[in-house]
Amino acid sequence: MFAYYLTKHRARAKEIYQFSSLPEENILYAVSFGPCVRHHVNPFKAHNLHVIKAISKSVGLQYIYCEIPDRQYEKGYEDSILSIKKAYGIESLVTGDIDLVNGYPNYISERSKQVGMKVHLPLWNIDRDHFIRILLEEGFYVYFTLVKSPWFDVSWVGQRLTYAKLDEMKTIPNLDLCGENGEYHTMVLDSPDFVCALGLKGSVKEEKKNCGQMWWYLDITDVIEEIPKGNSFIEI
Repeated sequence: MFAYYLTKHRARAKEIYQFSSLPEENILYAVSFGPCVRHHVNPFKAHNLHVIKAISKSVGLQYIYCEIPDRQYEKGYEDSILSIKKAYGIESLVTGDIDLVNGYPNYISERSKQVGMKVHLPLWNIDRDHFIRILLEEGFYVYFTLVKSPWFDVSWVGQRLTYAKLDEMKTIPNLDLCGENGEYHTMVLDSPDFVCALGLKGSVKEEKKNCGQMWWYLDITDVIEEIPKGNSFIEI
């Protein structure tokens, strides 16, 4: 979401925050890649599809969901990227990736390269603390939707990211402040580009054990749209 914001407000991003690697194309679509929806009621633990659609609508983007068949990961991504390139005339993708994950090249960039799609990464190698402070300064309402042990506990789920939370995160050992290694996931429910804020009602905290880690996340029931700006919320 912040990568989209920077691209839309290029002049401010370049003048105030010295971002230089920004695409010149306009952004028209929000694109997600994930498992076949017909096989999963909600394929993402951290990012409910209903919320993603509502976020896209609130910032004026058409939402596209690309299904990746099981056991066809690389080909599935490449086929999907080529498909949206042809169907929608999309010339480049903008992602919010910040760094390598476990030393591997950026996945979207690698798959896009195979089908001739350009990729822009305006946040690449940005200082983590600086980035989060910009995010908060610009008026983004960011909420934790999934957290993992050993860095976090269930109390973080549904909480809003604030300066106080950032200071607390800086005391957690071996934590990437931006969660680039999957330590946590978030959702933006309001920002300067939202027409209206969003609220999540009737959400329940769930947990699962995965590869020796505990995961805590929100099972989101209802998305409330058209909330006055500055009044986003998560009701648990």
